[in-house]
Amino acid sequence: MKAKHTARALCAILALVVMITFYSDPGAMTETASAASASSKKTVTFKDPQFEFEIRNQINKPKGQLYKSDLDKIYNLDIKNPDIQSIDGIEQLTGLNYLSLTDNQVTDLSPLTKVPDLLELTLSNLSNSNMKTVVPKLTKLNALSLWNFELTDISFLKPLTNLYSLDITNNKVTDISIIAGMKNLSTFSGGYNRIKDLTPLSKLPLRKMYMAGNEIVDLKPLSSIPTKNELYAIQLSNNKIEDLSFLSQFPNLVFLNVANNPVRSFLPVYPMIAKLAKKDFKLAEEDFGYALTIPDKGLEAAIREAANKPQGHLTIGDVNKIQTLNGAGRSIKSLEGLQYLPQLVGADLSNNSIKDLKPLKDLTLLRTLKLSGNPATNFKDIQDVIRGLSSRDFDPKLPFKKEITVNSFNELLKAVESGLDAPNSQLQIKVNNPKLHNAAVNHDMFSYMFMKYPTTYSTFTYISPTEVEESKLQFYIMASYGYKSYSGSVNLLSSTITFNVDKYVKPSTADNLKAEYDIQARHKEIVALSDEITKNASSDMDKLIAIHAWVTEHIEYDYATYNGAKSEPQDALSVLRNQYAVCEGYSNLTAALGRAAGIPTQVVSGYVSQYSSTWDQVLKRLKDNSNRHAWNQAYVDGRWIVLDTTWDAAQYSEGVRISEPTKLYFDPDPVYFASSHTFYAPRPTPDGLKEYFFKLNDKDEKSIRSLTWSDLWKNEGGAGTFSSFGVAGHMINGKATFQQAHRVPDGTYTVYTLSRDKNGNWFILKKEKKDSYLAPAPSYKLDTY
Repeated sequence: MKAKHTARALCAILALVVMITFYSDPGAMTETASAASASSKKTVTFKDPQFEFEIRNQINKPKGQLYKSDLDKIYNLDIKNPDIQSIDGIEQLTGLNYLSLTDNQVTDLSPLTKVPDLLELTLSNLSNSNMKTVVPKLTKLNALSLWNFELTDISFLKPLTNLYSLDITNNKVTDISIIAGMKNLSTFSGGYNRIKDLTPLSKLPLRKMYMAGNEIVDLKPLSSIPTKNELYAIQLSNNKIEDLSFLSQFPNLVFLNVANNPVRSFLPVYPMIAKLAKKDFKLAEEDFGYALTIPDKGLEAAIREAANKPQGHLTIGDVNKIQTLNGAGRSIKSLEGLQYLPQLVGADLSNNSIKDLKPLKDLTLLRTLKLSGNPATNFKDIQDVIRGLSSRDFDPKLPFKKEITVNSFNELLKAVESGLDAPNSQLQIKVNNPKLHNAAVNHDMFSYMFMKYPTTYSTFTYISPTEVEESKLQFYIMASYGYKSYSGSVNLLSSTITFNVDKYVKPSTADNLKAEYDIQARHKEIVALSDEITKNASSDMDKLIAIHAWVTEHIEYDYATYNGAKSEPQDALSVLRNQYAVCEGYSNLTAALGRAAGIPTQVVSGYVSQYSSTWDQVLKRLKDNSNRHAWNQAYVDGRWIVLDTTWDAAQYSEGVRISEPTKLYFDPDPVYFASSHTFYAPRPTPDGLKEYFFKLNDKDEKSIRSLTWSDLWKNEGGAGTFSSFGVAGHMINGKATFQQAHRVPDGTYTVYTLSRDKNGNWFILKKEKKDSYLAPAPSYKLDTY
């Protein structure tokens, strides 16, 4: 977190000082102002020109003399420059609250001890620095991150008792006992170390804990955490945990990662699966056989009816597909057991004798709920559920209060969330408890809201192939000086995103022959290369094939730019000279070479569905760059064809080529190409499509893999390298078949088409040998097929 409020508080203090000075002695005011003016005109310098370069970038002043007043504007500084060797002069940034210093050659960090208001510090990949001697002197720090230092001992952190956040991710730490003395610590990140014992955390007021990639077995120490009701984020993936039962003690979790552990059962956390905004687990096979006990006979009868199981033990496997439940007028008194149906979207529980609604509290997928004719009155227990309902037959009588007083962190969360019940209305929240008057509470409150409500990052609703509605939830809540109160509102914002697809559906041949800013089709280097590449080609198709072959052979994918470690230009000429690119650069160079050869070639911008994702997931992350992609269309032989030189390019790992270029995405089958590429709005369901590919459930995919591998090994097994492609369902006019391919040692592909009989048994429908194979992306998710 960057300490923005500290800067605001400083401004408030300065304003107060000026007022007092003015009213006590106007002459003193003049003198003070003159001194301040003189100080602001003081020139400043830095020993390291690269460090100075970063400072100038921060204040947008590339040239000219630097003055103290320029530096006073810097409160947050994030520097990742491998050429920096010294930070001498950083003490001149007297207003600096937050500093991130990573991946450089700095060895002496002692200037940090002279930065008066440094509260938050991130250091990474500075293994040759004097970090261990400098950091313990920064006792004012509230937040500290030390990544990638190969630390084994963190006892040097003992003096930092004011920390509310500590991050030691990716080191070699085994003993974290020193942390037990950090009584204010609300966030601890110790991922990817060698930690086994969580006991040092057991008395800390934790709200977030990230401990993936360690050697943790026992979660029992977590049962002693004093803030059970406040802990809302736990990351424990990639450990050695078998028993998750202790996690059921944390009722307000919204983030839980526990994948890649030898967990015996996920049932202890299964009831919270609907309310978890972020999770990475699902039930184990053994969990489906767990026998449910439903104490209330009326409720049991309703569940049996919905599960179509009138007799025998009710299991999780029987009930985990129930979407709607009709429990009206069944004399139900208790809803105990209903928490094991977290997937419910509709429930009619009207006209019963229900008083306690708590078993419903985590069923946040409910959209229809009927409770009229029951004596239940405490609807606060299910307020989260109520906010998600689109239809209900009861009045919860939960009036919106504009002025609220809170005494705990959870009360603060509920007060802020109450703004959801009256969007755009002003809230005034008074914080009575002095223990909550700090930046950590403010940060954790916002972090909780952003985790629990993904709509704070925008949600997208598909309207048509060319329109998507964007909705955003905005928690516009401001803290007062000293964090003694909060004010603001929760706002609902919406707008329509329009996709301009005409230029791709009906591209102009004339426009796509012109040179453009990023497509320098007339530059002498581009023209010369295009002429050289195509000199032996006798047709436009042959020219395009030659251009595709050159680009996929010579341009290497630039993962550093993709990951944000650097930002190389992606215009055609720069890509040609650097011979590195991301998809934008590949397509710009392909277009420039094509146009230089007289072939109308267009750059297409759109979205891709990778094999592991489906179009509904892409729609959810519409503004995530990882789903954005660029490819080309070219006009040859009287038609427009598509080509993707990025996906056909040779692949490298740490500078070593690991695969050769292909032609799989040069004029491919349109249906196969459309399974992974679109310039339309990503369609979340295949409604209206005659042909598409879809994703199978894990059980069916496992069965198909087993069957095809068995046949392959029986007929072609032996020495050599075999590789498999994923399984995809193929729907044509409502009829489904299933497809999987394997690459065999001779370099050819064995492609299986499968089906299943009336009893659900899989069988091989067809087996083909192919020289090449374009794997379709199973880009739709179906409930049944």
